[in-house]
Amino acid sequence: REVVRLCMDFMLELEDEEDWAGAADSWTAEVCNYDVGEENIDRFARALGAAAVLEHVFEGVRSFVGQGDWKHRYVAIMTLSQCAETVHDEAHVDEIVQLLLSLLADDHPRVRYAALHAIGQTSTDHSPYLQEQHSERVLPAISRLMDDP
Repeated sequence: REVVRLCMDFMLELEDEEDWAGAADSWTAEVCNYDVGEENIDRFARALGAAAVLEHVFEGVRSFVGQGDWKHRYVAIMTLSQCAETVHDEAHVDEIVQLLLSLLADDHPRVRYAALHAIGQTSTDHSPYLQEQHSERVLPAISRLMDDP
């Protein structure tokens, strides 16, 4: 539990760039705490498996989603995205999809972007299950974002 929370806390140290959407060309090789946290969430999930890690991930995610700061919600989403492929229980996939769909309507554009990214990742990791079970809710939600600035 502490390791997951520590990784998520590291991930909170992300840049608060005003023009983040246009920052695709500003990639840097400099490693920051966000990168360390994200990479280690992935490593723990792969090494230990969903059965050992997922309960603690969901605990951290639920805590972070309830925070007022957009960075907490962003980190919660990206944490789920990193762990998605290790999830084997369809009920957990359903829970992830439900949370991500709710965050597609978030007030902050980076949270909406992260939710869209995570839906894409989860769709890849859990194909064809996600498409067969959730397309009626996912596709309209994604379509609504087409006009998102």
